[in-house]
Amino acid sequence: MNRRPIFYLALGDSLTIGRGSRASADFVQLYQQWSEQSLKRQVVSEKFAKDGITSYAFKNSIETLPVIQQIEQADIITLTLGGNDFRRAWKVFTKSKNYDVLRSALFSTTKNIADILNRIKVIKEKVGKPYIVRVVNLYNPVKVPIAEQVVNTFNNQLAHLQTDYVKVANIYERFYGQKKQLLSIDGYHPNKYGYQVIAQALYELGYR
Repeated sequence: MNRRPIFYLALGDSLTIGRGSRASADFVQLYQQWSEQSLKRQVVSEKFAKDGITSYAFKNSIETLPVIQQIEQADIITLTLGGNDFRRAWKVFTKSKNYDVLRSALFSTTKNIADILNRIKVIKEKVGKPYIVRVVNLYNPVKVPIAEQVVNTFNNQLAHLQTDYVKVANIYERFYGQKKQLLSIDGYHPNKYGYQVIAQALYELGYR
């Protein structure tokens, strides 16, 4: 490991923070360790994440010089977003029963993430530094058919954002039917086993 370290930048919401993991390693720590072993180089990581943040708020929050500079230097970027958008929309929907609320959330969340990925692309093109982005899709903690439909639709839309350097880690299938095993006591965030599953899904995407 005598070459320069690889810089891994983890962007996103409470999943990136590791909420629910308690004292155990979160997916960022695990993915960093496994990447280091796989690539046989030192990997250093930084997080830019906010608990409860929506995709729109996050899109605006990355437009600061320190974050832009981190994106410029990053070799690996992971992104977890969308859960809070749909959690808020779901609360409104359960009261109003207006499906347009969910439809609007689908459109806006996908667009915001697409905008974030495009912004990363523009920043990276200016510095001409190779990189990869790994986006984590959504699992469904709510066992309701409409919620299942919305999450599946969003994940399908997310898959269409993939490029040569952007890939989506499909954790939906890994979490399906595993709520008791993989979610923390709050019923929304992963526990330590859930974070291991996320890290494994990212790792299996490789580094090209």
